[in-house]
Amino acid sequence: MAIQLKTAYSKALLAIFLGAFPLAFSACNANSERFSPEDFFARSLPRNEKLWNALVDGDLPPNRGVRWIYNYALLLAESGRTDMLPRVARLIELGASMQDKDAGSPTFGNFRWYWRNDKVTDLNAVEFVSHHMIPLWIDHRDRLDPKNRSTLERTLRLAVDACLKHRVHPSYTNIAISNAVNLILLGERFGRKDALDEGLKRLDAICLTTWRYGICEYDSPTYYGVDLDELVLLNKYVRSPRARRAGEAMLELFWTDLAANWFAPGGHLGGTHSRSYNYPCAASDFLDRHLAHAGWARRAYGDWIRRKHLDSPESRFMDGAAWLDALPGPWKPPERLREMAETLYPRDVRQRFGSRGAHWRRHVVYRGVTLGCSGKAYGVMDLPLTVSLPGDRTASRCYFLADGREDPYGKRKFSVGAAGHTKALHLAPLWAAASGGDQAMAIALYSDTVVNRSNVINLQSHFVFRRPDAMYIDSKPCSAPATLAAGAVLTLRYGTAAVAVSIPWAKRTDHGAAPISIIDDGNPHNVLRLTVDHFAGKRTQGPGNPLPGAAIWVRIGSGLTGRRFEKWRDELSAPKIEVSPKVLRFFSTGGRHAVSLTVDNPWENKRKVRSEPEPPEGILSVNGKELGRRILDSLEPIRRFRGTGH
Repeated sequence: MAIQLKTAYSKALLAIFLGAFPLAFSACNANSERFSPEDFFARSLPRNEKLWNALVDGDLPPNRGVRWIYNYALLLAESGRTDMLPRVARLIELGASMQDKDAGSPTFGNFRWYWRNDKVTDLNAVEFVSHHMIPLWIDHRDRLDPKNRSTLERTLRLAVDACLKHRVHPSYTNIAISNAVNLILLGERFGRKDALDEGLKRLDAICLTTWRYGICEYDSPTYYGVDLDELVLLNKYVRSPRARRAGEAMLELFWTDLAANWFAPGGHLGGTHSRSYNYPCAASDFLDRHLAHAGWARRAYGDWIRRKHLDSPESRFMDGAAWLDALPGPWKPPERLREMAETLYPRDVRQRFGSRGAHWRRHVVYRGVTLGCSGKAYGVMDLPLTVSLPGDRTASRCYFLADGREDPYGKRKFSVGAAGHTKALHLAPLWAAASGGDQAMAIALYSDTVVNRSNVINLQSHFVFRRPDAMYIDSKPCSAPATLAAGAVLTLRYGTAAVAVSIPWAKRTDHGAAPISIIDDGNPHNVLRLTVDHFAGKRTQGPGNPLPGAAIWVRIGSGLTGRRFEKWRDELSAPKIEVSPKVLRFFSTGGRHAVSLTVDNPWENKRKVRSEPEPPEGILSVNGKELGRRILDSLEPIRRFRGTGH
């Protein structure tokens, strides 16, 4: 659909907007790097001007999404500027044109995600779009002309039916929460008891699933931001006391999770992450907006001022109402959580994120370094073994990555799914792990299904690490490039923190020993990598043959001043591994806690994993104290479940 505005009208709007620039720049210059509505609008409105100009000149760019349309419309409405209302009207009409209005269509009421799409390709579109349509309707409908108000109302009413049809499992955390919140709020505002009742039912299911198994999309810097967006929206606008109680309990759980895992010296959420979009950097614009409003991520707004977008290009297209989404409602994170996040050291955080025994996550937090390990991945975008270090929030961390596309930093994007979203993809190996004290170990095995995929051009296991102050192989100083023997210990020093890494077992696809190398490829992320090269051609393994893979062990140390570092390094005890046709056993008796990992029948489909220490039972504990379940205990679905046992 071509979009045409009269030249005179466009010039008039531009003249009005440019006339506001002196005031805008005055506000910018007078402001510090802390968020204020005046400073935010003075900056965000000019930033979206180029994107608006692409609209008025004709068709939208093919990659422009419907999320931007309503995000921008809400931003303009929230600015309070009457001269922006014609733009809001145009955006509402444009968004409505991207909605499926065919009553016989299975995607009736949903939206095309991108302008280039000729049909609905992502059922999540209605959830993200409703998120900004709801406050636009509640807070600003009286400022719209009757025609525009009618269009917005009709669009929202159709969205109710799309949300009802969009059923997602509670383990799909961010979309499940979004769907339930939209149904509750839309049901309340438009008198749709069916939508309200169904939304409450779905919110109950989320709360119960979380109480039983933990937050399934665990500690994702991107999607925790989305989760909080939706829970804050519910907190601001909900009428139902039952939904308010559930929403506030979930807010407290998420913020308790954030406090437990927040690494203040690095300004980011530490530990392992599910669905990570930025591999080297542990921070995300989506989450850090909430943390900034709470006074935790103090650099986040200043970075936004300097256009340091961590989630580009999405952040560029969403450079509108997202900061407003994160402004808290009546419920605000209590100061005790911030105190825990910034003063409680060490912290031994143990979590669950699913129904299986391997769905666990452990994060040990010291003042100078943290170590995170997961027993299993939620999906193919997880980082299941990580080390966080102090420094700027945009600085690189250390992480393990299973790579089939020669993309250790996650910068090669691939079009995935019917909607064609571009994402970095890595492999999903057969993963087993154990963690205790100050160390963690894991085994990654690559099955034929993984190795022989058409888009696998290589097969590598990387431990990517920030460039250290000093580096040693078995106590001898070294530099990159270098090769390591299997079982050698690589020690990295970062100020008074240290990281020890060893790969005692590594095999190629031809069953031979895999080379292990320290590589400096001149990347812009200030990282080196310890890389295992497994690839020796694609082939079928055959029954009983060892799979290609690697065993990796990591130990951390903190507060190693003076000669304490040398003593710590020299006393390191390398891990051991035993390999046979029936068992693969990996263990370490050094450190603060003995750790072992055993995989029975490692080369068969009926593998069994045993680990020491055993996986946690609670959903979120800190230093042995269960915090997660008690937050949700009083909610009706949990009380009902505990009373009946099912």
